[in-house]
Amino acid sequence: MRKSFSHAAASYLDNGGSQRYLTPVLDYFGETPLDEIFPFDIRKMADALYPEHSASSKNRMAITPARAVILHAYQRGWCPYVRVPRFKEGKPKRKSPASQVWLATFIRQCEKDRLPHIAALVLFMATTAARVSEAIALQWSDIDVASKTALLRKTKTGTNSIRHLTDEMIRRLIALGAPILG
Repeated sequence: MRKSFSHAAASYLDNGGSQRYLTPVLDYFGETPLDEIFPFDIRKMADALYPEHSASSKNRMAITPARAVILHAYQRGWCPYVRVPRFKEGKPKRKSPASQVWLATFIRQCEKDRLPHIAALVLFMATTAARVSEAIALQWSDIDVASKTALLRKTKTGTNSIRHLTDEMIRRLIALGAPILG
């Protein structure tokens, strides 16, 4: 019995597959039989759904979910193995950190606008190289004022990471209400 893409997607989700980015792909292929979907069709779907997006976005938001569903269907014996090439991605542009002038100007404006928590957040990220998600997950219990360190618990790699804090950062954290222990 021929299986459709939507049938394979339902099975994929029922067996722990990721819903992220799948809905538009599912809407595009719907009841199309799996044995009628070829690599060309998947790339065409990516271009149709995301015409203005970069190659890396098309790979992440269209190619990857379609490949996952079709691989799941292959593992269930519902279709032949289909190899779908990804779009060629250019090297990512190297990001430059904010300059000291920009940082000082930003912090001064935060102080004028009475936003010391925003100034502290941006300064924390600038001085510790913490990601936004890591910085906003920080708890007072993760900060050790005496040793001038912060423990990042939710890092991208899933491991804890200790970051050293500058004197200015400690001063700002204490002004925000960081508990001083010891």
